[in-house]
Amino acid sequence: MRVADADNKHVLHGFKWYMIQDFFYCVQLIAYNADRAAKAPNPTIYGKLTSTLNNTLTQWAPNALKTCTDPDQLNIPDTAVFAANREEATEKYSKFISDTAEDQNWVVSLLAQVPGIQVREGI
Repeated sequence: MRVADADNKHVLHGFKWYMIQDFFYCVQLIAYNADRAAKAPNPTIYGKLTSTLNNTLTQWAPNALKTCTDPDQLNIPDTAVFAANREEATEKYSKFISDTAEDQNWVVSLLAQVPGIQVREGI
């Protein structure tokens, strides 16, 4: 694994772009989990999904945005965050999880989320 100093401009620029993409992913995850909750097969799973949805709305997405825009963190102007283009990989993955939630059964829609969970949770 390559290592760079914290003040390495190329690394910092890449991390800023990654965090913007992570924010976009969190926003898409809100829609995805809302759709999955609407299709939940029972009240227990519905409760778990709405809890996850609440966490994404109140914690994950706002924290990703704050990491991007906070002057003591990455200090990216909020207008730049919202004006940024989504990377093709972010778009394709978001479309994949959304299409899976729309077109497949509930269990398959869980599997579509695995790569994002692995990254976010450090599995």
